[in-house]
Amino acid sequence: MDENSGYILEDEDHEVELSSWDEFHQRVRSLKSKRGYVWRGQKEDLPLLSSFDREFKSKNQLYRAKKLKRHLDKFKEEMDKSYPNVLSLHKDAIWALGQHYGLKTHLLDWTLSPYIAAYFAFIKRNDPYDQNDRYRYVYALNRSLERLILKQKKASKILPPIRSVLFIDRLPYPNPRFTAQKGIFTEVFHGNDIWKYVQSFSKKKRPSEELIVKFKIPTKDREECLRELYLMNIDHTSLLLDLRDVIKSCNDQLKRRFPADGR
Repeated sequence: MDENSGYILEDEDHEVELSSWDEFHQRVRSLKSKRGYVWRGQKEDLPLLSSFDREFKSKNQLYRAKKLKRHLDKFKEEMDKSYPNVLSLHKDAIWALGQHYGLKTHLLDWTLSPYIAAYFAFIKRNDPYDQNDRYRYVYALNRSLERLILKQKKASKILPPIRSVLFIDRLPYPNPRFTAQKGIFTEVFHGNDIWKYVQSFSKKKRPSEELIVKFKIPTKDREECLRELYLMNIDHTSLLLDLRDVIKSCNDQLKRRFPADGR
């Protein structure tokens, strides 16, 4: 039993299997943290790795860093050709722009809202013939992790780069999607799986708060989940700023109100 959150964790892996979407509301409210949690939703139970590190796996960290730099330089080069004077001079802002348009980056998307995370976990349709699609996954990552790492550094117990996590919650220039999704990025040095990293860290430090929790929500509740999220104004248009529905609605109204013959 966790004294702060008030619920029982299934095992040492900090996984919580929920019986329904309704139970998710209760669990969200029961999680307690002085610095708050960030959230991530996934359709599949995959490692918490960036798209770059899923695509490019290397144990040679120097080679990985060079590959990442060449990748960024190529992106800037192509952007300057097609859209000159668009990119920021700030590296984080460049990566963030690329991330939101599908560029493989070393950043992992999170949000300050558990319900926005749930949307991204449930938005993809389920395949009734897929026996593995029984759950969707929402992760809660404690921002207190930053404080714990800082305390170790102040105590002269310097963590090697492989043992560090960075949170990026502010960008030097406005990014509409980042703002709409209440976004935050994590960057784990050397491309580590955040899930495994935080577990190993929390086992050694034995913190009073849960540093990471994985909620398994039944896929069968997908329609109910999306219906409730829609009522919260959490949908494709609000999060991705996709204007197609707005444009279609205006064009349809135009046809109805102003017929082609002017009558």
